[in-house]
Amino acid sequence: MTVSGNGQVSIPAGARARWKTRQMIVVDLGDRVVMRPAPDEPVEKLEGKYRTRGPSSDQAGAKPARGRRAGGSPVTVLDAYAVIAFLRAEPAAGEVRALLGTDAQLTSVGVAEVLDHLVRVVGADEEEATLDLAQLGILDGTVVDSAIGAEAGRLRARGTIGPAAP
Repeated sequence: MTVSGNGQVSIPAGARARWKTRQMIVVDLGDRVVMRPAPDEPVEKLEGKYRTRGPSSDQAGAKPARGRRAGGSPVTVLDAYAVIAFLRAEPAAGEVRALLGTDAQLTSVGVAEVLDHLVRVVGADEEEATLDLAQLGILDGTVVDSAIGAEAGRLRARGTIGPAAP
């Protein structure tokens, strides 16, 4: 495969015909790039994907939290186990599904936790799990500095943040 001067590559005609898509999910893993066809309904296609693999996450506190960005606009930060519950079609999946595709985010640590759980505990393929988070639009985790992390901890301890309103 050749990369053009402006960074374009051509996917072989046989693969394009088999995939029947014009959209791709592409993830740079540092030493390689992986890709797969993007489904028409990216969130719905992943709900329950890991249902029968590994231990349940429903006891792990899968709770999305509502907060505000520095500029004052609302943001929803998903707990890693909320995403895992969605991928396993557990009880929190419906609430998480409603948040995915909106402004919902994972922190960079949350991304690491989800990938660790899927690969180490569930036995998922590393590339496949990474592509799944990219497909959900949450692979690029939000960086949280220590001041924001400490404030979030204090707010949660007071019960000020917790499950998102329906």
